Amino acid sequence: MTERKVLQIARLFPGSEEIFQLPLFVLLENRSISRKELLRIMKHYVNPGDPFQFWQLPKNFKERTDGTDMPVPLEDYLDCLYERGGIFSFISILYIVRRAEAEGNHLLHIEAVRYAYKSFPSLARHPDFITHWREILSAFEKVHWRLIPTGLLLAPDREILQAQIEAPSFFTSRVHPDHSKYSAVISLHENEDPIIVAEQ
Repeated sequence: MTERKVLQIARLFPGSEEIFQLPLFVLLENRSISRKELLRIMKHYVNPGDPFQFWQLPKNFKERTDGTDMPVPLEDYLDCLYERGGIFSFISILYIVRRAEAEGNHLLHIEAVRYAYKSFPSLARHPDFITHWREILSAFEKVHWRLIPTGLLLAPDREILQAQIEAPSFFTSRVHPDHSKYSAVISLHENEDPIIVAEQ
């Protein structure tokens, strides 16, 4: 979609240009994307010149807080990106999926695809995406299959994903927000893994 078309739609639906300008839709295209192009797509969210402060993720999206303030220092820190939560968490992990594909890094691809499915509800629950989450998930599944070993090894558990998307709340942080910072005991929280692993 051209920038001119996006602006035309934005006049009718204020705020829609922020959605169309996200790198999400380009990253979900079922085609090869080079590392150079990936960095160009993500130019507003990364700092390739500083490997220890690679991610420069927004704290808000459409005037809503997006995820937590957790800093993510390293490019491939999948677990930290997942715990951060929010739509930029999923988009960042999707970038790593596509970069692993571009580099032919099968081990990173498998791990990144796992985390992408775990993070997917963070995107899908957002009001701008919740009515289209099935179509977005189907698009990601095509990306997932672009490296055949990952496609053969992993599959999403759609029932678990749907339950997480439709649940009253969904937390990616392992320290549950119900626990007071003054509590002497901190219990760790882990979401159910929405991945089906093929039997060996």
